[in-house]
Amino acid sequence: MSSLVGPGRVVKGAPYSAERVTEMTQSLVDGNRIHHKLTAKEFRDGEGRTRHEEAHGAALPGTGATRGTISLYDPVEGVNWILDPVEKKARKLPAPPLPPPPPTVSGGFAGEFSGRMVVRSLAIDAQPAPVWTPLAGGPGAAQEQESLGKRVIDGMECEGTRYVRVIPEGAIGNERPIRVEGERWFSKELQAMVETRNIDPRTGETRMQLTNIRRGEPDPALFRVPPDYEIVDGPGPVIIDRRIERKRP
Repeated sequence: MSSLVGPGRVVKGAPYSAERVTEMTQSLVDGNRIHHKLTAKEFRDGEGRTRHEEAHGAALPGTGATRGTISLYDPVEGVNWILDPVEKKARKLPAPPLPPPPPTVSGGFAGEFSGRMVVRSLAIDAQPAPVWTPLAGGPGAAQEQESLGKRVIDGMECEGTRYVRVIPEGAIGNERPIRVEGERWFSKELQAMVETRNIDPRTGETRMQLTNIRRGEPDPALFRVPPDYEIVDGPGPVIIDRRIERKRP
């Protein structure tokens, strides 16, 4: 997996800009529903540099800036940056990059943890994951896959795969088998997953789609730290927590 804050297969020669829309819907036993929607911007240049922008709410009064995070990954220089657009600070994260994510934590969603840092990654290649990562299949889960053929999504020809995972009775304390199913649509031209859908009775339904896809080189300035940002280097905690606390009624 290639992420904006870690290593992986660097995709060269397939630059693009797009918006990534992720929606999650969970139905509760009392008939209530919880729905979340997150829109992020992502960019990749021809050398494999990536940028991911994620806002958290409206612009702050008097600043015009939006609270959120901007992640830069430069495989050419071997460096990652986390930008704070409100404080105008940039934290440099040199190699070695982050390790693979740990096992899924309770609550149904996973993050990446490395020393003093907690950060969500954005997958952009053949194995990307949505912002909210579904629970793992569990021990003994069997998976079946079938091809869905080709389909054009937002102007990109994509190849689809449907998968079904069945967690057998008793594997994770479940009284009956649990069926997890979904679809993935991958663009060879873009070298990215363009649309995904996952239905898991434990976490609900999660959909992701790339929209407003624009081929071609993005502005090179997007992959550099702005000149008016303060560079913060060395130890010290960086906590980028994108979990959404949910309280059942």
